Amino acid sequence: MPECIRGISRALALNLAAAGAYVALSKQAELSFAWEGVAVTLWLPAGLANAAVLLHGPVLAPAVVVGNLLASACDPAGTCAASPAMVPVALAAAAQALLVRFALRRQRLLSDPLVRTPRLLRFLLWAGPAGCWPAAVTYVLVFHAAAGFPAAGLTRGLFWWVGDSLGSLVLLPLLLVLLPLGQPLWAERRGVLLGPLLALILLLGVVTFLGRELAEGIASVPELVEPLQVLRLVLSLTLLLVAAGGVGLLLHVSGMVLEQEKLLRRSRLAADAAGAVLHEVGQPLLRLHLLLDRLRGRLAAPATQPPATDELIADVSAGLQELDRIQCITSAIQDLTLAGLRDTRHADMGAAIQAVVSQLTPTLDPLDQQLVVDPVPPGLLLQAGRNQLEVALRNLLLNASHAAGESGLIRLSVERADHEVLLRVEDSGAGFDPRAMPTGADRMASSWGGQGLGLMIVRRVVDEAEGSLSVARSAGLGGACVELRLPLAGTGPERI
Repeated sequence: MPECIRGISRALALNLAAAGAYVALSKQAELSFAWEGVAVTLWLPAGLANAAVLLHGPVLAPAVVVGNLLASACDPAGTCAASPAMVPVALAAAAQALLVRFALRRQRLLSDPLVRTPRLLRFLLWAGPAGCWPAAVTYVLVFHAAAGFPAAGLTRGLFWWVGDSLGSLVLLPLLLVLLPLGQPLWAERRGVLLGPLLALILLLGVVTFLGRELAEGIASVPELVEPLQVLRLVLSLTLLLVAAGGVGLLLHVSGMVLEQEKLLRRSRLAADAAGAVLHEVGQPLLRLHLLLDRLRGRLAAPATQPPATDELIADVSAGLQELDRIQCITSAIQDLTLAGLRDTRHADMGAAIQAVVSQLTPTLDPLDQQLVVDPVPPGLLLQAGRNQLEVALRNLLLNASHAAGESGLIRLSVERADHEVLLRVEDSGAGFDPRAMPTGADRMASSWGGQGLGLMIVRRVVDEAEGSLSVARSAGLGGACVELRLPLAGTGPERI
Protein backbone atom coordinates (compact mmCIF):
# COMPACT_ATOMS: atom_id res chain seq x y z
CA MET A 1 0.00 0.00 0.00
CA PRO A 2 2.74 2.55 0.83
CA GLU A 3 4.36 1.71 -2.52
CA CYS A 4 1.07 2.46 -4.28
CA ILE A 5 0.74 5.78 -2.45
CA ARG A 6 4.31 6.72 -3.38
CA GLY A 7 3.58 5.91 -7.03
CA ILE A 8 0.45 8.08 -7.04
CA SER A 9 2.27 10.92 -5.28
CA ARG A 10 5.10 10.76 -7.78
CA ALA A 11 2.67 10.80 -10.73
CA LEU A 12 0.84 13.84 -9.29
CA ALA A 13 4.11 15.67 -8.69
CA LEU A 14 5.30 14.97 -12.23
CA ASN A 15 1.98 16.13 -13.70
CA LEU A 16 2.02 19.36 -11.69
CA ALA A 17 5.62 20.09 -12.67
CA ALA A 18 4.99 19.30 -16.35
CA ALA A 19 1.77 21.35 -16.50
CA GLY A 20 3.45 24.31 -14.83
CA ALA A 21 6.41 24.16 -17.19
CA TYR A 22 4.04 23.90 -20.16
CA VAL A 23 2.13 27.02 -19.12
CA ALA A 24 5.30 29.01 -18.41
CA LEU A 25 6.85 28.05 -21.73
CA SER A 26 3.58 28.83 -23.53
CA LYS A 27 3.34 32.34 -22.13
CA GLN A 28 6.95 33.02 -23.06
CA ALA A 29 6.35 31.76 -26.61
CA GLU A 30 3.22 33.91 -27.00
CA LEU A 31 5.01 37.02 -25.75
CA SER A 32 8.00 36.48 -28.05
CA PHE A 33 6.65 34.95 -31.24
CA ALA A 34 2.82 35.31 -31.61
CA TRP A 35 1.38 37.73 -34.18
CA GLU A 36 -2.04 38.04 -35.79
CA GLY A 37 -3.61 34.86 -34.39
CA VAL A 38 -3.38 32.10 -31.83
CA ALA A 39 -0.78 30.10 -33.75
CA VAL A 40 2.88 30.62 -32.80
CA THR A 41 5.76 30.16 -35.25
CA LEU A 42 8.05 28.46 -32.71
CA TRP A 43 5.92 26.52 -30.20
CA LEU A 44 8.44 24.98 -27.77
CA PRO A 45 5.72 23.57 -25.44
CA ALA A 46 5.04 20.93 -28.11
CA GLY A 47 8.58 19.64 -27.61
CA LEU A 48 8.10 19.67 -23.84
CA ALA A 49 4.84 17.73 -24.09
CA ASN A 50 6.31 15.15 -26.46
CA ALA A 51 9.40 14.66 -24.28
CA ALA A 52 7.38 14.36 -21.06
CA VAL A 53 5.07 11.67 -22.43
CA LEU A 54 7.94 9.95 -24.22
CA LEU A 55 10.05 9.66 -21.06
CA HIS A 56 7.34 8.98 -18.47
CA GLY A 57 4.55 7.42 -20.49
CA PRO A 58 0.80 8.11 -20.71
CA VAL A 59 0.75 9.01 -17.01
CA LEU A 60 1.78 12.56 -18.05
CA ALA A 61 -0.90 12.95 -20.73
CA PRO A 62 -3.16 14.78 -18.20
CA ALA A 63 -0.40 17.35 -17.69
CA VAL A 64 -0.45 18.12 -21.42
CA VAL A 65 -4.24 18.54 -21.41
CA VAL A 66 -4.28 20.75 -18.31
CA GLY A 67 -1.27 22.79 -19.43
CA ASN A 68 -2.80 23.35 -22.86
CA LEU A 69 -6.14 24.45 -21.39
CA LEU A 70 -4.52 26.84 -18.92
CA ALA A 71 -2.22 28.28 -21.59
CA SER A 72 -5.13 28.92 -23.97
CA ALA A 73 -7.41 30.31 -21.24
CA CYS A 74 -5.00 33.00 -19.99
CA ASP A 75 -3.40 35.61 -22.21
CA PRO A 76 0.00 37.18 -21.48
CA ALA A 77 -1.70 40.21 -19.89
CA GLY A 78 -3.14 37.99 -17.17
CA THR A 79 -6.75 37.91 -18.35
CA CYS A 80 -8.30 34.44 -18.14
CA ALA A 81 -11.39 33.20 -19.95
CA ALA A 82 -12.00 29.48 -20.35
CA SER A 83 -13.16 28.31 -23.77
CA PRO A 84 -14.91 24.90 -23.92
CA ALA A 85 -14.01 24.71 -27.61
CA MET A 86 -10.34 24.35 -26.62
CA VAL A 87 -10.98 21.05 -24.81
CA PRO A 88 -10.81 18.97 -28.04
CA VAL A 89 -7.62 20.81 -29.01
CA ALA A 90 -6.06 20.08 -25.60
CA LEU A 91 -7.01 16.41 -25.90
CA ALA A 92 -5.52 16.36 -29.40
CA ALA A 93 -2.26 17.81 -28.02
CA ALA A 94 -2.06 14.90 -25.57
CA ALA A 95 -2.89 12.43 -28.36
CA GLN A 96 -0.16 14.07 -30.42
CA ALA A 97 2.42 13.41 -27.69
CA LEU A 98 1.22 9.80 -27.40
CA LEU A 99 1.54 9.39 -31.17
CA VAL A 100 5.15 10.62 -31.13
CA ARG A 101 5.92 8.29 -28.23
CA PHE A 102 4.36 5.30 -29.98
CA ALA A 103 6.12 5.94 -33.29
CA LEU A 104 9.60 6.53 -31.84
CA ARG A 105 9.44 3.60 -29.42
CA ARG A 106 7.74 1.23 -31.86
CA GLN A 107 10.58 1.65 -34.34
CA ARG A 108 13.25 1.71 -31.61
CA LEU A 109 14.54 5.04 -32.83
CA LEU A 110 15.51 6.26 -29.36
CA SER A 111 18.16 3.56 -28.91
CA ASP A 112 19.31 3.73 -32.53
CA PRO A 113 22.59 5.58 -33.25
CA LEU A 114 20.75 7.27 -36.18
CA VAL A 115 23.71 7.12 -38.52
CA ARG A 116 21.78 5.52 -41.37
CA THR A 117 19.81 7.99 -43.44
CA PRO A 118 16.43 6.13 -43.47
CA ARG A 119 16.43 5.74 -39.68
CA LEU A 120 17.50 9.36 -39.17
CA LEU A 121 14.77 10.65 -41.49
CA ARG A 122 12.17 8.60 -39.63
CA PHE A 123 13.21 10.16 -36.34
CA LEU A 124 13.12 13.69 -37.75
CA LEU A 125 9.72 13.15 -39.37
CA TRP A 126 8.05 11.60 -36.33
CA ALA A 127 9.60 14.10 -33.91
CA GLY A 128 8.50 16.90 -36.23
CA PRO A 129 5.90 17.22 -39.01
CA ALA A 130 4.69 13.59 -39.20
CA GLY A 131 3.93 13.47 -35.48
CA CYS A 132 2.77 17.03 -34.75
CA TRP A 133 -0.37 17.37 -36.85
CA PRO A 134 -3.26 16.24 -34.55
CA ALA A 135 -3.51 19.49 -32.54
CA ALA A 136 -3.39 21.71 -35.67
CA VAL A 137 -5.96 19.62 -37.54
CA THR A 138 -8.28 19.58 -34.53
CA TYR A 139 -7.99 23.37 -34.18
CA VAL A 140 -8.98 23.89 -37.81
CA LEU A 141 -11.90 21.45 -37.54
CA VAL A 142 -13.23 22.98 -34.31
CA PHE A 143 -12.89 26.67 -35.15
CA HIS A 144 -13.10 26.90 -38.94
CA ALA A 145 -15.12 23.95 -40.24
CA ALA A 146 -18.43 25.77 -39.73
CA ALA A 147 -17.20 28.70 -41.85
CA GLY A 148 -16.21 26.42 -44.73
CA PHE A 149 -12.48 26.41 -44.00
CA PRO A 150 -11.58 29.98 -44.97
CA ALA A 151 -8.08 30.75 -46.21
CA ALA A 152 -7.23 32.64 -43.01
CA GLY A 153 -8.22 29.61 -40.91
CA LEU A 154 -6.17 27.21 -43.01
CA THR A 155 -3.19 29.57 -42.80
CA ARG A 156 -3.43 29.61 -39.00
CA GLY A 157 -3.68 25.82 -39.03
CA LEU A 158 -0.50 25.62 -41.08
CA PHE A 159 1.20 28.01 -38.67
CA TRP A 160 0.07 25.82 -35.80
CA TRP A 161 1.42 22.65 -37.46
CA VAL A 162 4.75 24.25 -38.37
CA GLY A 163 5.12 25.83 -34.92
CA ASP A 164 4.50 22.51 -33.14
CA SER A 165 6.82 20.66 -35.53
CA LEU A 166 9.60 23.22 -35.18
CA GLY A 167 9.30 23.39 -31.39
CA SER A 168 9.30 19.60 -31.02
CA LEU A 169 12.12 19.09 -33.49
CA VAL A 170 14.57 21.27 -31.56
CA LEU A 171 13.42 20.90 -27.95
CA LEU A 172 12.71 17.15 -27.87
CA PRO A 173 16.35 16.10 -28.53
CA LEU A 174 17.56 18.69 -26.01
CA LEU A 175 15.31 17.32 -23.28
CA LEU A 176 16.36 13.75 -24.09
CA VAL A 177 19.97 14.63 -23.20
CA LEU A 178 18.85 16.32 -19.95
CA LEU A 179 15.99 14.17 -18.67
CA PRO A 180 15.19 12.22 -16.57
CA LEU A 181 17.36 14.00 -14.03
CA GLY A 182 20.28 11.90 -12.89
CA GLN A 183 19.96 9.37 -15.73
CA PRO A 184 19.14 11.10 -19.03
CA LEU A 185 17.96 8.90 -21.86
CA TRP A 186 20.60 10.29 -24.23
CA ALA A 187 23.32 10.91 -21.66
CA GLU A 188 25.97 9.53 -24.02
CA ARG A 189 25.09 12.14 -26.64
CA ARG A 190 25.22 15.12 -24.27
CA GLY A 191 28.78 16.14 -25.04
CA VAL A 192 28.01 16.48 -28.75
CA LEU A 193 24.39 17.68 -28.68
CA LEU A 194 23.91 19.99 -25.71
CA GLY A 195 25.82 23.09 -26.81
CA PRO A 196 24.86 23.05 -30.51
CA LEU A 197 21.18 22.41 -29.73
CA LEU A 198 21.07 25.34 -27.32
CA ALA A 199 22.71 27.53 -29.94
CA LEU A 200 20.24 26.35 -32.60
CA ILE A 201 17.24 27.08 -30.36
CA LEU A 202 18.64 30.52 -29.57
CA LEU A 203 19.22 31.24 -33.27
CA LEU A 204 15.70 30.15 -34.24
CA GLY A 205 14.23 32.19 -31.38
CA VAL A 206 16.11 35.32 -32.44
CA VAL A 207 15.11 34.94 -36.12
CA THR A 208 11.47 34.30 -35.20
CA PHE A 209 11.36 37.24 -32.80
CA LEU A 210 12.93 39.60 -35.34
CA GLY A 211 10.46 38.38 -37.95
CA ARG A 212 7.55 39.20 -35.68
CA GLU A 213 8.95 42.63 -34.83
CA LEU A 214 9.47 43.40 -38.51
CA ALA A 215 5.92 42.25 -39.32
CA GLU A 216 4.44 44.46 -36.58
CA GLY A 217 6.36 47.42 -37.95
CA ILE A 218 5.07 46.93 -41.48
CA ALA A 219 1.53 45.87 -40.53
CA SER A 220 0.45 49.48 -40.06
CA VAL A 221 -0.60 49.26 -43.71
CA PRO A 222 -3.71 46.97 -43.70
CA GLU A 223 -3.15 45.89 -47.31
CA LEU A 224 0.15 44.29 -46.33
CA VAL A 225 -1.15 42.08 -43.50
CA GLU A 226 -2.17 39.16 -45.70
CA PRO A 227 1.05 39.16 -47.82
CA LEU A 228 3.04 39.37 -44.60
CA GLN A 229 1.29 36.27 -43.25
CA VAL A 230 2.24 34.40 -46.40
CA LEU A 231 5.85 35.57 -46.09
CA ARG A 232 5.93 34.53 -42.42
CA LEU A 233 4.56 31.14 -43.37
CA VAL A 234 7.29 30.73 -45.99
CA LEU A 235 9.85 31.84 -43.40
CA SER A 236 8.46 29.32 -40.90
CA LEU A 237 8.67 26.48 -43.42
CA THR A 238 12.23 27.53 -44.23
CA LEU A 239 13.13 27.52 -40.54
CA LEU A 240 11.59 24.06 -40.22
CA LEU A 241 13.78 22.74 -43.02
CA VAL A 242 16.86 24.46 -41.56
CA ALA A 243 16.11 23.04 -38.11
CA ALA A 244 15.56 19.55 -39.53
CA GLY A 245 18.87 19.75 -41.36
CA GLY A 246 20.73 21.10 -38.33
CA VAL A 247 19.26 18.60 -35.88
CA GLY A 248 19.77 15.77 -38.36
CA LEU A 249 23.44 16.69 -38.79
CA LEU A 250 23.96 16.87 -35.02
CA LEU A 251 22.24 13.53 -34.46
CA HIS A 252 24.29 11.93 -37.22
CA VAL A 253 27.55 13.25 -35.81
CA SER A 254 26.68 12.18 -32.26
CA GLY A 255 25.64 8.77 -33.59
CA MET A 256 28.97 8.36 -35.38
CA VAL A 257 30.75 9.23 -32.13
CA LEU A 258 28.66 6.63 -30.29
CA GLU A 259 29.38 3.99 -32.93
CA GLN A 260 33.10 4.74 -32.75
CA GLU A 261 33.07 4.48 -28.96
CA LYS A 262 31.12 1.23 -29.16
CA LEU A 263 33.60 -0.20 -31.67
CA LEU A 264 36.52 0.79 -29.46
CA ARG A 265 34.78 -0.71 -26.43
CA ARG A 266 34.18 -3.99 -28.24
CA SER A 267 37.77 -4.10 -29.45
CA ARG A 268 39.08 -3.38 -25.98
CA LEU A 269 36.71 -5.94 -24.51
CA ALA A 270 37.89 -8.63 -26.93
CA ALA A 271 41.55 -7.73 -26.38
CA ASP A 272 41.22 -7.70 -22.58
CA ALA A 273 39.36 -11.00 -22.61
CA ALA A 274 41.90 -12.60 -24.93
CA GLY A 275 44.78 -11.38 -22.77
CA ALA A 276 43.09 -12.66 -19.63
CA VAL A 277 42.48 -16.06 -21.21
CA LEU A 278 46.07 -16.39 -22.40
CA HIS A 279 47.32 -15.47 -18.94
CA GLU A 280 44.98 -17.89 -17.23
CA VAL A 281 45.86 -20.74 -19.60
CA GLY A 282 49.60 -20.17 -19.20
CA GLN A 283 49.61 -20.47 -15.41
CA PRO A 284 48.02 -23.92 -15.07
CA LEU A 285 50.03 -25.23 -18.04
CA LEU A 286 53.25 -24.15 -16.32
CA ARG A 287 52.21 -25.74 -13.02
CA LEU A 288 51.14 -28.93 -14.81
CA HIS A 289 54.50 -29.08 -16.57
CA LEU A 290 56.35 -28.80 -13.24
CA LEU A 291 54.16 -31.48 -11.66
CA LEU A 292 54.72 -33.91 -14.52
CA ASP A 293 58.47 -33.21 -14.47
CA ARG A 294 58.58 -33.92 -10.73
CA LEU A 295 56.49 -37.05 -11.18
CA ARG A 296 58.86 -38.29 -13.90
CA GLY A 297 61.80 -37.74 -11.59
CA ARG A 298 60.21 -39.76 -8.83
CA LEU A 299 59.27 -42.64 -11.13
CA ALA A 300 62.83 -42.70 -12.51
CA ALA A 301 64.34 -42.96 -9.00
CA PRO A 302 66.53 -46.05 -8.23
CA ALA A 303 64.73 -49.19 -7.15
CA THR A 304 66.23 -48.85 -3.68
CA GLN A 305 64.27 -45.57 -3.25
CA PRO A 306 60.72 -46.25 -4.51
CA PRO A 307 58.43 -43.18 -4.61
CA ALA A 308 55.90 -42.82 -1.83
CA THR A 309 52.37 -43.71 -2.93
CA ASP A 310 50.81 -40.77 -1.08
CA GLU A 311 53.11 -38.32 -2.80
CA LEU A 312 52.33 -39.77 -6.21
CA ILE A 313 48.60 -39.56 -5.55
CA ALA A 314 48.95 -35.94 -4.41
CA ASP A 315 50.88 -35.00 -7.55
CA VAL A 316 48.37 -36.74 -9.81
CA SER A 317 45.47 -35.01 -8.03
CA ALA A 318 47.13 -31.64 -8.41
CA GLY A 319 47.68 -32.33 -12.07
CA LEU A 320 44.03 -33.26 -12.54
CA GLN A 321 42.98 -30.01 -10.84
CA GLU A 322 45.12 -28.05 -13.26
CA LEU A 323 43.53 -29.94 -16.17
CA ASP A 324 40.07 -29.09 -14.81
CA ARG A 325 41.09 -25.46 -14.66
CA ILE A 326 42.29 -25.60 -18.26
CA GLN A 327 38.96 -27.15 -19.24
CA CYS A 328 37.09 -24.27 -17.56
CA ILE A 329 39.26 -21.77 -19.39
CA THR A 330 38.65 -23.58 -22.66
CA SER A 331 34.91 -23.28 -22.04
CA ALA A 332 35.37 -19.56 -21.42
CA ILE A 333 37.23 -19.25 -24.72
CA GLN A 334 34.40 -21.06 -26.47
CA ASP A 335 31.78 -18.79 -24.85
CA LEU A 336 33.80 -15.70 -25.70
CA THR A 337 33.91 -16.80 -29.33
CA LEU A 338 30.21 -17.69 -29.48
CA ALA A 339 29.29 -14.35 -27.89
CA GLY A 340 30.48 -12.56 -31.01
CA LEU A 341 28.99 -14.97 -33.55
CA ARG A 342 25.36 -14.66 -34.54
CA ASP A 343 24.24 -18.07 -35.75
CA THR A 344 20.53 -17.28 -36.29
CA ARG A 345 18.47 -14.17 -37.01
CA HIS A 346 16.23 -14.63 -33.99
CA ALA A 347 16.30 -16.53 -30.71
CA ASP A 348 13.38 -17.84 -28.67
CA MET A 349 13.75 -16.73 -25.07
CA GLY A 350 11.71 -19.58 -23.59
CA ALA A 351 13.58 -22.27 -25.53
CA ALA A 352 16.96 -20.77 -24.62
CA ILE A 353 16.11 -20.69 -20.90
CA GLN A 354 14.87 -24.29 -21.00
CA ALA A 355 18.05 -25.47 -22.75
CA VAL A 356 20.42 -23.65 -20.38
CA VAL A 357 18.57 -24.77 -17.24
CA SER A 358 18.79 -28.38 -18.43
CA GLN A 359 22.54 -27.97 -19.01
CA LEU A 360 23.20 -26.47 -15.56
CA THR A 361 20.96 -28.68 -13.43
CA PRO A 362 23.78 -31.25 -12.82
CA THR A 363 25.98 -28.36 -11.65
CA LEU A 364 23.42 -26.81 -9.30
CA ASP A 365 22.00 -29.99 -7.71
CA PRO A 366 25.18 -31.05 -5.81
CA LEU A 367 25.26 -27.60 -4.22
CA ASP A 368 21.64 -27.92 -3.03
CA GLN A 369 20.84 -24.66 -4.82
CA GLN A 370 17.30 -23.64 -5.74
CA LEU A 371 16.81 -22.10 -9.17
CA VAL A 372 13.43 -20.36 -9.50
CA VAL A 373 12.39 -19.58 -13.07
CA ASP A 374 9.34 -17.33 -13.23
CA PRO A 375 6.83 -18.05 -16.03
CA VAL A 376 8.19 -16.82 -19.34
CA PRO A 377 5.72 -15.05 -21.67
CA PRO A 378 5.30 -17.17 -24.79
CA GLY A 379 6.49 -16.18 -28.24
CA LEU A 380 9.38 -13.90 -27.22
CA LEU A 381 11.65 -13.84 -30.28
CA LEU A 382 14.74 -11.74 -29.66
CA GLN A 383 16.95 -9.94 -32.12
CA ALA A 384 19.94 -12.13 -31.22
CA GLY A 385 21.50 -15.47 -32.16
CA ARG A 386 20.44 -18.63 -30.36
CA ASN A 387 23.98 -19.52 -29.28
CA GLN A 388 24.60 -15.94 -28.16
CA LEU A 389 21.53 -15.91 -25.95
CA GLU A 390 22.36 -19.28 -24.42
CA VAL A 391 25.94 -18.17 -23.75
CA ALA A 392 24.71 -15.06 -21.94
CA LEU A 393 22.17 -17.02 -19.88
CA ARG A 394 24.71 -19.71 -18.98
CA ASN A 395 27.29 -17.22 -17.75
CA LEU A 396 24.72 -15.20 -15.80
CA LEU A 397 23.42 -18.31 -14.02
CA LEU A 398 26.92 -19.67 -13.35
CA ASN A 399 27.97 -16.34 -11.85
CA ALA A 400 24.82 -16.34 -9.70
CA SER A 401 25.50 -19.93 -8.63
CA HIS A 402 29.05 -19.17 -7.54
CA ALA A 403 27.86 -16.07 -5.66
CA ALA A 404 24.94 -17.83 -3.93
CA GLY A 405 27.06 -20.73 -2.63
CA GLU A 406 25.69 -23.90 -1.11
CA SER A 407 21.93 -23.93 -0.44
CA GLY A 408 21.68 -20.57 -2.17
CA LEU A 409 18.73 -19.19 -4.11
CA ILE A 410 18.74 -17.98 -7.72
CA ARG A 411 15.81 -16.37 -9.50
CA LEU A 412 15.41 -15.82 -13.23
CA SER A 413 12.55 -13.65 -14.46
CA VAL A 414 11.52 -12.36 -17.87
CA GLU A 415 9.00 -9.70 -18.78
CA ARG A 416 8.06 -7.82 -21.91
CA ALA A 417 8.28 -4.02 -21.84
CA ASP A 418 7.15 -2.16 -24.94
CA HIS A 419 9.32 -3.56 -27.73
CA GLU A 420 12.05 -5.15 -25.68
CA VAL A 421 12.52 -7.93 -23.15
CA LEU A 422 13.75 -7.45 -19.58
CA LEU A 423 15.74 -10.42 -18.29
CA ARG A 424 16.73 -10.43 -14.62
CA VAL A 425 19.00 -12.87 -12.80
CA GLU A 426 19.14 -12.43 -9.02
CA ASP A 427 20.96 -14.38 -6.30
CA SER A 428 21.13 -14.59 -2.52
CA GLY A 429 24.87 -14.01 -2.34
CA ALA A 430 26.79 -11.04 -0.96
CA GLY A 431 26.14 -8.86 -4.01
CA PHE A 432 28.51 -6.38 -5.63
CA ASP A 433 30.33 -3.57 -3.89
CA PRO A 434 28.03 -0.53 -4.34
CA ARG A 435 31.10 1.68 -4.67
CA ALA A 436 32.34 -0.28 -7.69
CA MET A 437 29.42 -1.72 -9.61
CA PRO A 438 30.68 -3.68 -12.63
CA THR A 439 29.55 -2.86 -16.14
CA GLY A 440 31.05 -5.81 -18.00
CA ALA A 441 33.37 -3.50 -19.91
CA ASP A 442 36.39 -4.70 -17.92
CA ARG A 443 37.48 -7.94 -16.35
CA MET A 444 36.65 -8.08 -12.64
CA ALA A 445 38.27 -10.03 -9.84
CA SER A 446 36.55 -13.33 -9.08
CA SER A 447 35.86 -14.22 -5.45
CA TRP A 448 35.65 -17.97 -6.21
CA GLY A 449 38.81 -18.41 -8.27
CA GLY A 450 37.32 -18.01 -11.73
CA GLN A 451 38.66 -16.00 -14.62
CA GLY A 452 36.34 -13.00 -14.09
CA LEU A 453 35.17 -13.22 -17.71
CA GLY A 454 31.50 -14.09 -17.22
CA LEU A 455 30.12 -10.56 -17.22
CA MET A 456 32.44 -9.55 -20.05
CA ILE A 457 31.01 -12.37 -22.17
CA VAL A 458 27.46 -11.29 -21.32
CA ARG A 459 28.28 -7.69 -22.17
CA ARG A 460 29.60 -8.75 -25.57
CA VAL A 461 26.33 -10.57 -26.33
CA VAL A 462 24.31 -7.54 -25.22
CA ASP A 463 26.35 -5.14 -27.36
CA GLU A 464 26.01 -7.38 -30.40
CA ALA A 465 22.23 -7.46 -29.90
CA GLU A 466 22.02 -3.65 -29.46
CA GLY A 467 20.74 -4.09 -25.91
CA SER A 468 21.84 -2.82 -22.50
CA LEU A 469 23.16 -4.25 -19.24
CA SER A 470 22.74 -2.90 -15.72
CA VAL A 471 23.74 -4.19 -12.29
CA ALA A 472 22.10 -3.46 -8.94
CA ARG A 473 21.29 -5.07 -5.60
CA SER A 474 18.42 -7.53 -5.54
CA ALA A 475 15.56 -6.16 -3.47
CA GLY A 476 14.09 -9.63 -2.93
CA LEU A 477 17.13 -11.87 -2.43
CA GLY A 478 19.68 -9.38 -1.11
CA GLY A 479 22.47 -10.34 -3.52
CA ALA A 480 23.22 -9.15 -7.02
CA CYS A 481 20.65 -8.39 -9.70
CA VAL A 482 21.82 -8.29 -13.32
CA GLU A 483 19.26 -6.94 -15.79
CA LEU A 484 19.50 -7.27 -19.55
CA ARG A 485 17.34 -5.31 -21.98
CA LEU A 486 17.21 -7.02 -25.35
CA PRO A 487 15.20 -5.89 -28.39
CA LEU A 488 12.44 -8.07 -29.77
CA ALA A 489 12.82 -9.34 -33.31
CA GLY A 490 11.53 -6.96 -35.93
CA THR A 491 11.78 -3.83 -33.76
CA GLY A 492 15.09 -2.49 -34.98
CA PRO A 493 17.76 -2.76 -37.67
CA GLU A 494 18.54 -6.37 -38.54
CA ARG A 495 22.06 -7.62 -37.99
CA ILE A 496 23.54 -10.86 -39.22
